[in-house]
Amino acid sequence: MSENIQLIWKKIEHLRRMRGYLDYSLEQTLPLMPIGDWRQLTPAQHETLAAFRVRFSEFQEHLGKIMRAIAREEEQSTEPFSFVLVYPKNQEKPIS
Repeated sequence: MSENIQLIWKKIEHLRRMRGYLDYSLEQTLPLMPIGDWRQLTPAQHETLAAFRVRFSEFQEHLGKIMRAIAREEEQSTEPFSFVLVYPKNQEKPIS
């Protein structure tokens, strides 16, 4: 297994852990929904929403990095980034 593929697997494992944290934040956020009046939220509730936003943003960023690394491994163009996003759709068989 190449060094790049090993790095991709490490990133995927990290993404799995991040997903667990994101799931936890989502569970904490769901009871607040729907939010009718943002001014009535407590500081703790704002903190809960902020934690979800940060975890979602970090998850999204790491997912993009993994997708770019996979595209590079497959010798596909990574610029513009939209090429990375549609790359799996252009495959004849699913990536496993």
